[in-house]
Amino acid sequence: MFLHINSLQTIDRIDDTPTYDIVMISEPVIKKLIVDFNLDENKATNLFSESETLNKLSDIETELYKKDWAETYELLLNELKLRK
Repeated sequence: MFLHINSLQTIDRIDDTPTYDIVMISEPVIKKLIVDFNLDENKATNLFSESETLNKLSDIETELYKKDWAETYELLLNELKLRK
Protein backbone atom coordinates (compact mmCIF):
# COMPACT_ATOMS: atom_id res chain seq x y z
CA MET A 1 0.00 0.00 0.00
CA PHE A 2 1.46 3.35 -1.00
CA LEU A 3 -0.55 5.60 1.28
CA HIS A 4 0.80 4.85 4.72
CA ILE A 5 -1.25 4.90 7.90
CA ASN A 6 0.42 8.16 8.92
CA SER A 7 -0.91 9.80 5.78
CA LEU A 8 -4.40 8.61 6.59
CA GLN A 9 -4.21 10.54 9.84
CA THR A 10 -4.60 13.71 7.78
CA ILE A 11 -8.10 12.59 6.93
CA ASP A 12 -10.64 14.10 9.26
CA ARG A 13 -11.78 11.40 11.64
CA ILE A 14 -15.54 11.50 11.54
CA ASP A 15 -17.82 8.50 11.57
CA ASP A 16 -18.79 8.60 7.92
CA THR A 17 -15.34 9.27 6.48
CA PRO A 18 -15.04 6.74 3.64
CA THR A 19 -11.45 5.77 4.47
CA TYR A 20 -11.51 2.58 2.40
CA ASP A 21 -12.73 4.43 -0.70
CA ILE A 22 -10.09 7.11 -0.23
CA VAL A 23 -7.32 4.52 -0.01
CA MET A 24 -8.67 2.67 -3.05
CA ILE A 25 -8.50 5.91 -5.06
CA SER A 26 -5.17 7.02 -3.61
CA GLU A 27 -3.24 3.91 -4.56
CA PRO A 28 -3.74 4.12 -8.35
CA VAL A 29 -3.21 7.90 -8.26
CA ILE A 30 0.18 7.42 -6.61
CA LYS A 31 1.09 4.54 -8.93
CA LYS A 32 0.23 6.71 -11.94
CA LEU A 33 2.43 9.54 -10.62
CA ILE A 34 5.30 7.09 -10.31
CA VAL A 35 4.89 5.80 -13.86
CA ASP A 36 4.04 9.07 -15.62
CA PHE A 37 6.69 11.23 -13.99
CA ASN A 38 9.34 8.67 -13.07
CA LEU A 39 9.05 9.47 -9.37
CA ASP A 40 10.08 7.22 -6.54
CA GLU A 41 7.37 5.97 -4.20
CA ASN A 42 8.20 8.41 -1.40
CA LYS A 43 8.15 11.47 -3.66
CA ALA A 44 4.86 10.47 -5.29
CA THR A 45 3.28 9.68 -1.92
CA ASN A 46 4.44 12.98 -0.46
CA LEU A 47 3.15 14.97 -3.42
CA PHE A 48 -0.27 13.43 -3.06
CA SER A 49 -0.35 13.42 0.75
CA GLU A 50 0.44 17.14 0.91
CA SER A 51 -1.97 18.13 -1.84
CA GLU A 52 -5.21 20.06 -1.73
CA THR A 53 -6.56 17.26 -3.92
CA LEU A 54 -6.25 14.78 -1.03
CA ASN A 55 -8.05 17.29 1.18
CA LYS A 56 -10.88 17.42 -1.34
CA LEU A 57 -10.94 13.64 -1.63
CA SER A 58 -11.15 13.38 2.17
CA ASP A 59 -13.97 15.91 2.41
CA ILE A 60 -17.23 13.95 2.35
CA GLU A 61 -19.12 17.01 1.10
CA THR A 62 -17.25 16.96 -2.24
CA GLU A 63 -18.16 13.28 -2.77
CA LEU A 64 -14.96 12.97 -4.80
CA TYR A 65 -14.41 9.59 -3.14
CA LYS A 66 -17.45 8.30 -5.09
CA LYS A 67 -15.87 9.11 -8.45
CA ASP A 68 -13.30 7.31 -10.56
CA TRP A 69 -9.67 7.61 -9.45
CA ALA A 70 -8.79 9.13 -12.83
CA GLU A 71 -10.83 12.22 -12.00
CA THR A 72 -8.84 12.65 -8.78
CA TYR A 73 -5.64 12.19 -10.76
CA GLU A 74 -6.65 14.94 -13.19
CA LEU A 75 -7.41 17.28 -10.29
CA LEU A 76 -3.99 16.55 -8.84
CA LEU A 77 -2.25 17.20 -12.15
CA ASN A 78 -4.05 20.52 -12.47
CA GLU A 79 -3.24 21.48 -8.89
CA LEU A 80 0.45 20.65 -9.27
CA LYS A 81 0.56 22.00 -12.82
CA LEU A 82 1.95 18.70 -14.09
CA ARG A 83 1.41 17.33 -17.57
CA LYS A 84 2.76 14.18 -19.09
